[in-house]
Amino acid sequence: MTEKRYNRLDTKEISDFLNDKSIKPLVYDVIDSTNLELKRRIQSGDTEYRLIAADKQTMGRGRLGRSFESPERTGIYMSLLLIPDDMDNVLLITSAAAVAVCRAIRKLTDTEPVIKWVNDIYLNGRKICGILAEGTPDKNGKLNIILGIGINVFGGPDTFSSEVKDIAGSIYGLEDARKINRNELAAAVTDEFAAIYNNIGSREFLDDYKRFSMVIGRNVRYRDNGIWYEAKAIDIDDNGGLVVESDGEMRTLSTGEITLRLV
Repeated sequence: MTEKRYNRLDTKEISDFLNDKSIKPLVYDVIDSTNLELKRRIQSGDTEYRLIAADKQTMGRGRLGRSFESPERTGIYMSLLLIPDDMDNVLLITSAAAVAVCRAIRKLTDTEPVIKWVNDIYLNGRKICGILAEGTPDKNGKLNIILGIGINVFGGPDTFSSEVKDIAGSIYGLEDARKINRNELAAAVTDEFAAIYNNIGSREFLDDYKRFSMVIGRNVRYRDNGIWYEAKAIDIDDNGGLVVESDGEMRTLSTGEITLRLV
């Protein structure tokens, strides 16, 4: 993996690509977790950098405490600091981020990623992105939201461990590394999310969430409190919940502890 072939994530380059200049980025070569770094900064009173990104994470985390593999220089591992004025629309943040990722990738590449409810992005049947939103109080007790986004940009047969190699994928193969600049993609995801977040209460982005969904109209199995149920995915409600139908009855699934599988 050479410098020339695999461009490094770079603070200045991301900043140059950003349309929203109010967002100040900071890039690390290696870090334990971009979410953890933002949490440390929030608790110390340092909220100068609203975007933390890294070329590699050693302790990346996903939903429900799962690990998130973060191979060096093949992905984008980034976290955004959000300081909500009110908490009414917090449940929409993960869905908004999923739409932002899909829009950015579709604009900058020749691919069409889709959303597996609620927080995973898929391409060609493989997961290429995970999203995790976490609440953490600052030193004054005000709740902040840390939005973590991990995108597999390049990949090959040996990129991922045996535990995830049958599930994980990338936007491009290693041989196509020059097709996209990771700094530009990181900035595009950030700008797309900022545009949605600034008007999140309108819920207009949910139209694209539904359009990009790989779940609506499909038969699914979902696990709730340790029990598996079968249903058909019907719609996404105004809070990003998944509306399902089973035996003529409708139910709306919220994010929580529910695990979803396509049938």
